[in-house]
Amino acid sequence: MARISRGRNLRISDKDLGMSRILRDFKHLNGSFVKVGLQGSLGNKIHKESYKTVIDIGATHEFGDPESNIPERSFLRGTYDRHKKDWLKLNKALLLKLLTFKLSLTKSLDVMGLRLTSDIKKFIRKGIAPPNAPSTLARKASKGKSGRVIPLIDTGQMINSINYVKVEK
Repeated sequence: MARISRGRNLRISDKDLGMSRILRDFKHLNGSFVKVGLQGSLGNKIHKESYKTVIDIGATHEFGDPESNIPERSFLRGTYDRHKKDWLKLNKALLLKLLTFKLSLTKSLDVMGLRLTSDIKKFIRKGIAPPNAPSTLARKASKGKSGRVIPLIDTGQMINSINYVKVEK
């Protein structure tokens, strides 16, 4: 806000009520985002029961592998389809908090990353169709797993490798 005082000496004072911070923060917003999925050191680890990385195992399940008789169980795209409206609402709420200085960019990216990660894990834990084949159930039973056997959860390595990475510009 500029104020001009009239009198013998003309004085102009300019009080910044937050606009420079808004401009600075929104410059950083452009290009900042959260990546969620199987990535980084957890995703690049070798899966406990194969020679493939956790990322490879995840990609096989996400898209399926008919040659290996593995059906598509889309845990990433499926979660997105289920939650995209909720995620857009959260994104708008976080943007409003950024505009009103109630939340920093770093914290808002953390909130979004934690929410997406949590939603993906919950989606998997509810069980993604199709159910495990009888041969898979038998293999898991031979390892002592009984009760409700959920597709995509065997050793727990893949679901525990789902995380987020913040990219701040």
